[in-house]
Amino acid sequence: MSTTPAAAPANADTGFTSPLPFGSLVSDYGLIGIVGVAALLLALVLAPLVGGYPSGIFYLHDVSLSAIRALVCVAALCGASARRQGTPPGDSASSRLATALPWLVFLMAIASLLVHSRLLTDSVLLYAMLPATLDWLCYALAFTLALLWAGRDRRIALLIVGAVLVGAAGTAVLTVQQYGGQAQAGFRDFRAQGPFFSPNFACGLLALTIPGLAAWCIAARERLGALVTGAAASIAFGALVSTGSRSGIGIEGIGLLSALILSVIAYPRQKDGPVFPWLRLGALAAAFLVMGFAFRGPLASRAAGSTGTDEHSGAFRTLTWKGTLVMAKANPVLGTGPGTFGVRYPHYALIERTDLAHSSYLQVAAEEGFLAVAAAAAAIATSAFLGLAGLMRRRGEGDAWTRLLLSGMIGGLIAGSLRSLFDSEWSLLGNGLPFWTVAGLLPALAGLSAPAVSPLKGSVPRTAWLLHGAGGCGLVVALILFYGAQSRDATVAEVRSSKQATNASPGWPPDPTVLAMSGKPDIAAVIEPSGRRLYQLATYQANVQNDMPAALRTLKAALDADPNSLQTWRRLAESEEASGDHTAAITAWTELIHRFEGPAGKVRAIPEIQETYPAFAYAALGDDALAHRDNAGAAAQYARAAAVAEDYSRTTPEYQRMEMASASVTGSDVMGRRQELRDLYEHIITQWTKAEPQRSAELDTRRKETLERLDKFVKPEDLTSSTGS
Repeated sequence: MSTTPAAAPANADTGFTSPLPFGSLVSDYGLIGIVGVAALLLALVLAPLVGGYPSGIFYLHDVSLSAIRALVCVAALCGASARRQGTPPGDSASSRLATALPWLVFLMAIASLLVHSRLLTDSVLLYAMLPATLDWLCYALAFTLALLWAGRDRRIALLIVGAVLVGAAGTAVLTVQQYGGQAQAGFRDFRAQGPFFSPNFACGLLALTIPGLAAWCIAARERLGALVTGAAASIAFGALVSTGSRSGIGIEGIGLLSALILSVIAYPRQKDGPVFPWLRLGALAAAFLVMGFAFRGPLASRAAGSTGTDEHSGAFRTLTWKGTLVMAKANPVLGTGPGTFGVRYPHYALIERTDLAHSSYLQVAAEEGFLAVAAAAAAIATSAFLGLAGLMRRRGEGDAWTRLLLSGMIGGLIAGSLRSLFDSEWSLLGNGLPFWTVAGLLPALAGLSAPAVSPLKGSVPRTAWLLHGAGGCGLVVALILFYGAQSRDATVAEVRSSKQATNASPGWPPDPTVLAMSGKPDIAAVIEPSGRRLYQLATYQANVQNDMPAALRTLKAALDADPNSLQTWRRLAESEEASGDHTAAITAWTELIHRFEGPAGKVRAIPEIQETYPAFAYAALGDDALAHRDNAGAAAQYARAAAVAEDYSRTTPEYQRMEMASASVTGSDVMGRRQELRDLYEHIITQWTKAEPQRSAELDTRRKETLERLDKFVKPEDLTSSTGS
């Protein structure tokens, strides 16, 4: 195998102005080495296009996510021993520190996994902890491979940067297509999310990569290259605006401004050399403005009438952070286990539960401990410092192309790091893998941007043994998860087609979804001791086993796991009533209202979608008052119950569609919920009329108006036709 250093262009001072020898990659790295490089590139392109969901929360796309994890492990396994000399990526001690820090996060994750699973002998939450731990292995591998490969070979640097940006450009195209379809259907306020399950995560990926796309456009040697990358950057900016995230757009402004300032400062200034491409920059800025205006619908809608909502959303995020901090302080060393936030957090929540901490840093602290989050933050800071140091080293000289690209990538890392303060970006492979690859690229590009280069004396990376071992072990786990995800998908398809429970094996690690569908909710609740699974178990105990005492005990355990669950409080009240304890039922209904009227009800993630469970509680209290001949008290409770139902009937079409989309993921029966609310509202008006017969005409008018609004709600077939799926 050849050990010839990567050939730099003869006129390296002006950048990549002569073709790089890509044809010699196979001879330089060998077939196995090239397989490793190709595997990493494919993973970087596919990860954001799959998007996916956090480990252990929802199970869509798990097969694809396991395949992407396997690709990263193959990259480490095959590419670790590629014998190639080249440019050292900056100061060796600093680079070793930068490489070690992501591995420290992974070690904390695996330590947390092993402790909480009793060395993999306890299946509780193992189905969530294994994929989340494997994600952190993939992040450490991607960081290391990007730093080692890109820092030693300009060609590999170009390919890795290109793969990250191609994945982002593909995501941008899917996002604007999604928004365009909704806009044509008349829904211009629709917040596009592309392949992700939330607009905020699409925003996070685009904020990370747009500065890099813009830098490539400005630095491109050929006009065609500038046009292609400029178009991609403009589409990505339009997609970013279509997500409707105002904080995301503000953060992206910080990233772009940082990239611009660094580009101007570090741009080479050789005599008779090229001047900074201000004209190209101006054309790109104009394109951004045009695309931003074209896709302004969600932003304009939110700005027009959601000031209170924004404050509400900010309060929800702040209180979620406080609850997460309480959770982290209660588990400071190893957290509660990687990927377990959605199950463990509700016990500590100050308000309504949420599946993610809305901050990558806080989520790492809660799941893996404070040392892990300190290592992650230090890795980002070290990477940014090395990138800036390389950029400022003899600024005004050296490689123009790489310096511009490095400036853009630094701007992207700044934006991505800030976005990670406000959302759990690293919990999704589609966001985390590009982020940590970009972090690893900065020290590498800093080395390539140096005016003078020197070949490495050694030819085999010292970390080869680590990459081989970690990649091999990770590949085995990824294949196990891949097979398990395939089996689960087959089980889900079988149950949905036959509408019956199946005896399928839950596999390893045992999956609570398969167990629940196999008629084993008791085992599912052990594997996943969440409020949701315990609620399902209580339903099974009451309806199938006809064991109401056991159901009541399970419901109380569910409320200990998730004390702010209004749904569980309602089921407890109804179960107490069914068991003959009217006093306990009234106590449960009263507690539901207490939760609803307190922070858990007032500060919610999406207040535009009205919660309906309080209507049942108010109605029950109204019925109790009416039974005791307290007509005034009954009328007051019925008025509150009616107000809840009427507020829900005024849900805007945008949030009706959001509710339907969420139900398609969680499996909730939205149409059944709406019919149940209709029936309840009819009951409320009937009983209210008994309490205040003089208002019968007025109440009948309200009934007709409310039911008419509910009849006009978006239906599943409307959602399908508008998205074209």
